[in-house]
Amino acid sequence: MKYKSDKQKDFIEGKRKTITDAIITQLETVSGDDWKKSWFSRGGIPLNAITKKAYKGINWLYLSTLNYKYSHFAGYKQWTEAGYEVAKGVKSHPVVLAQQLDNKKKPKANGTFEKFWMQKWFNVFNCQQLTDESFERYTNKITKENSKVILERDDLVENFISNCKINTSFVDGDRCCYIPSLDKVEMQPIETFESITAYYSVLMHEYTHATKSKERVNRLPNDKHNARERYAFEELVAELGAVYTMQTLGFYNVEPREDHVQYIKSWLQALKNDTDYIFQASTQSNKAVSWMLDQQPKDMQELVKKVQSI
Repeated sequence: MKYKSDKQKDFIEGKRKTITDAIITQLETVSGDDWKKSWFSRGGIPLNAITKKAYKGINWLYLSTLNYKYSHFAGYKQWTEAGYEVAKGVKSHPVVLAQQLDNKKKPKANGTFEKFWMQKWFNVFNCQQLTDESFERYTNKITKENSKVILERDDLVENFISNCKINTSFVDGDRCCYIPSLDKVEMQPIETFESITAYYSVLMHEYTHATKSKERVNRLPNDKHNARERYAFEELVAELGAVYTMQTLGFYNVEPREDHVQYIKSWLQALKNDTDYIFQASTQSNKAVSWMLDQQPKDMQELVKKVQSI
């Protein structure tokens, strides 16, 4: 990324390091003897408390690492204008908005302009960082709102899976995989999983792999990585995609797959060497999940939004 000044570079790299360090801390809690330990806090998918929109990409990933009971965040001004008070002395959390804008200095022959990406950074506070009185009022409000929403989660996920229209079959054995040459996902029998959540989570992992096909998001490997690094990176994308999709569908207690412990060491090393690594992986996983969401009819998308707000 090109920077306009050393001051801008220090600011942006500092924010990226804060996010990367938080994710490293979470990954370092996972060991071979404790592979089922959750990577992220399970307070629900991170939402903007005022707009009710879910955070995406690196913002979702970073905010999910924070240890709060409720994953509801907003900027200081947003909280204040909504009638709540942020407690004094609490530390904010950085989020980034990436926008693609017209470069007015580079017009094209067809009358449009070349595009460029710009990052804007904001600070947000969790609802648990409000004063006691504000926090009580806010939680009473969302409890009352959420009591009106009753959803059949399993039916929701089954419809979500069906609408993705990814060729899926069940085979005997204990291995689940995506086969690029056949553009097909193979799953072990559903009764072999410990829970329906475990089954859905693994399926969403494989579906994230399946989105890399040319007909979907056309996710290409990074030429800077060797074969092993490419494989580990793709596994990280798929794992993030699985957790994000499951949280989007209302399943918050999602565990990483056992066979991914072997990749954690390489992920950690990559994160420590390159603060851009996790941003790249989260961007790719977000594209995959967005593709799956785009396959849903409008009424289904509205249902998913309701689940996210619970």
